[in-house]
Amino acid sequence: MGTQYIESEKLWRSEKLNINFKNLGQTILEKLAECCEKNPNRVLEVYHENGIQLTVKDIYLQTIIVAQNLLKLGVKTGDRVIFFSRTNEKVTPIVFACYAIGAAINFFDIHFEDDATIYTIEQIDPVMILYEEDFKAKISKTIECGRLSQLKHALSLNSTNSSVDEVLFKSIGVNAEHFQPPDLGDPFKLPAILAFTSGTTGMPKLSIHSQAMVLQGLYNGWWHLWPGSVVCIFSDLRWICQIEIMLQPVFYDVKRVFCYKQEKAISSKLQFDIIHIHGITHCYAMPMILLDMLNYLEQLEDTSCFECMKSLLLVGEVVSDAMVMKSNKILPHCKIIQCYGMTELPGMVASNEFVSPPNSNRMMLKNGFSVKIIDEDGKSLGPNEKGRLLFKADDAPILGYFKNENANKLAFTEGGWFDTHDYAIIDEHNLLTVITRERFLIKSSGITIIPKDIEDIVNSHETVYTCALIGHPNPAKLNDQMGTVFVVFKNNISVEKSNKIESELKQILKIKLTKNQLGIVKYLKVLPSMPLTKCCKTNRKILIELASKMSSKYILG
Repeated sequence: MGTQYIESEKLWRSEKLNINFKNLGQTILEKLAECCEKNPNRVLEVYHENGIQLTVKDIYLQTIIVAQNLLKLGVKTGDRVIFFSRTNEKVTPIVFACYAIGAAINFFDIHFEDDATIYTIEQIDPVMILYEEDFKAKISKTIECGRLSQLKHALSLNSTNSSVDEVLFKSIGVNAEHFQPPDLGDPFKLPAILAFTSGTTGMPKLSIHSQAMVLQGLYNGWWHLWPGSVVCIFSDLRWICQIEIMLQPVFYDVKRVFCYKQEKAISSKLQFDIIHIHGITHCYAMPMILLDMLNYLEQLEDTSCFECMKSLLLVGEVVSDAMVMKSNKILPHCKIIQCYGMTELPGMVASNEFVSPPNSNRMMLKNGFSVKIIDEDGKSLGPNEKGRLLFKADDAPILGYFKNENANKLAFTEGGWFDTHDYAIIDEHNLLTVITRERFLIKSSGITIIPKDIEDIVNSHETVYTCALIGHPNPAKLNDQMGTVFVVFKNNISVEKSNKIESELKQILKIKLTKNQLGIVKYLKVLPSMPLTKCCKTNRKILIELASKMSSKYILG
């Protein structure tokens, strides 16, 4: 049946996801028990830096031990547990144990400044904080403020005399064989995760994921996995994708490789080593991280060791055509999968994995969603009409933001639709194309420019590493915008060559852009590197600040 367009309601609806929504922790334990019967020594997790491997049996028994110890410590259903850490071999069993007893987990953003850390932890008001020694001072400072009314325990995950080993992983008096998770009530309403949004539109918010939402994200499938697949993700632990894909080795016959270093700390060489050493078959990364990897591989004479990698899943930003073409050339055996999702939604909501022709940015909706496209006035649009993208999760309703009613009022429209603020289109085949964030559109005198259209022209130049077209206020025309193209060249380009290429790009744009486009896109500026957000997206806020200082020598039109 797939996705259907319902003309009478001006919306699209995908098939329902036919699963049994129940206690998330119980479901995990049942799957682990099933895996133990088949092969208790199957490795589920590998930690790249220290070589530690956790088997099915390890995680199964540790989850039960930790769950019973949490109950003994008075942690109960509805309580909140914060992880102030990077990846760590203690984390997965504790997370699974929290799910089993109905406690909600939060992977804290370790990049927050002290004031933001204190304020946000106070908002979460956890019953337990689990931290790494690197962050002990921050945690101590937060606790000393004395405004954590629920906090009972603060435990170190990696001290030499690890308090977490003594308190949570001791099996004395624990009956692992007969443990039954408590009855947790409605899985559609019980929070399992408080996940930070990316923060590209302001201070990160905390999105509530119910136990049912986690299950929907898991069963909908991020990508096609087969027995023996090896999965790796290059992103911070606090990302919702990290938290959800933590479950994949339990539910599918796959292994997951963890890397302690994350995002900006991950070098191209380290990416290469991880993929090569562990035989990664499925890799998740932000587009900018993939770009680093491709430029590194471009310098190698032999990339045959990368033939193990069969799928590369990209999310977070619209992927340029040039990047897809480059990846196909350098990694011909690896399928680029573009997908769409948001922290606020249950898992991945659309993907181009099974769309023909391949490499298209047209995506099929996953099961369990209704979708609308609306115009600026809120009117519902039909097939092949561009507008703002709205979602409703039919199987596992979206719970919204934690302790943030103002954000909830702004995010949800009449009828409970979640407004993504993304600009998109759904075609006559019911395939979704996400074009850009609505606020990234450049508008002037009734003309609208989609940045990707012009970025693809610049990115196709062989010397260009990456580029971004941003809109900013036009001082000469009130309420109108003008555009600046920021360009980063590949390494080892001389100043003389850089100046020559810059002039060449300006000429290309003058030829390929329309008169209206050239009337808006005024400047081209070369940067030594592209500013990035904490989650490795292009930092357009910084680019707008730079654009305000443009001088006439960079003018195109």
